[in-house]
Amino acid sequence: MGSRTTGWAGRKGSTSSEIHPWALAPWVAARRNPATTSPSPIPTARMAPDTTRAERSPRVGGAQYAAGVETFASDLRRSLAALRVRQWAPFALLPLGAVAPGELPAGVAAAALGSAAGSLAFAYGLNARADAPSDAPGAKNPLAGGEPPRTLAPVLALAVLGAAALTAPLGPQGQAALGVSLLGGWLYSGPARLKARPGFGLLGNHAIFLPLLYLGPGATPGRPALTLALLVLLTQNQLLHELADRAEDRRAGDRTTALWLGPDRVDAVVRGTGLLGAALLGGLAAFGGWGPLPLALGLLAATVVGTLPRDPATLRRVHGRVALGAGALGYLGALVG
Repeated sequence: MGSRTTGWAGRKGSTSSEIHPWALAPWVAARRNPATTSPSPIPTARMAPDTTRAERSPRVGGAQYAAGVETFASDLRRSLAALRVRQWAPFALLPLGAVAPGELPAGVAAAALGSAAGSLAFAYGLNARADAPSDAPGAKNPLAGGEPPRTLAPVLALAVLGAAALTAPLGPQGQAALGVSLLGGWLYSGPARLKARPGFGLLGNHAIFLPLLYLGPGATPGRPALTLALLVLLTQNQLLHELADRAEDRRAGDRTTALWLGPDRVDAVVRGTGLLGAALLGGLAAFGGWGPLPLALGLLAATVVGTLPRDPATLRRVHGRVALGAGALGYLGALVG
């Protein structure tokens, strides 16, 4: 107790002091029993690095937010691509097919066009979703070969609600026409899947497009001829479409009208409906003015194209272009006839 240290406590730079036994006791015990833990009074758990700050870091939160925004944007792009606007854009003009320029107020005409666009967007988007499991990946169906985007259902709902809202200035006739068109799209590709049944697929397809001619209010002189021509052209093009998709339809277990008929009978139906439709349009021209005559000629041209010895996919594309030309001729005939 009374001695001075001459060891480390007495070295240069250190202050000489007495060493009490209680100060050395923990270190002595640790040397005698190495298995004991460190005499440090601070718990080792408190020495672990604090990772909660990194988790709460603004950089981490910002990265997660950016990833979520990118995922949403990607889903939205796929949903909009599934609507396939380029394929149905010409059909959105059907409400004005037999109406002279300036006959309808601009607001009413815009409402009719927008309502038709909403119905077609719904029909094509729902069809893309329904056919995605069986369609081959490619530009035909942007949803093929992958999971449907989560934003598709809201996009389709907005298309339906927008189309319905735009029928307000169109009156009961336009509202009924839109209802039939939306129902046709639902029955064609929805749970009922009319496209998988011979004959019913044609009816469902016609129910989507034909009512669009009647979205505009009132009755126009050229509408009956355009309705007849559109009925024939839709029948021809849909059969060619089903013939081109027969491998995918077989894979999906669908028995479409074209699969039921076979290629030879499809060719006969395309030719027969075209000739019959042209004859009826010629009769309308003979008894009610020559307005339907250009439409009859366009229908004959589409029929010739639809029966050429080419692959069905090519025939369908060319037939669609000729059908658009026939519709333009019919519109001009309705104006001057």
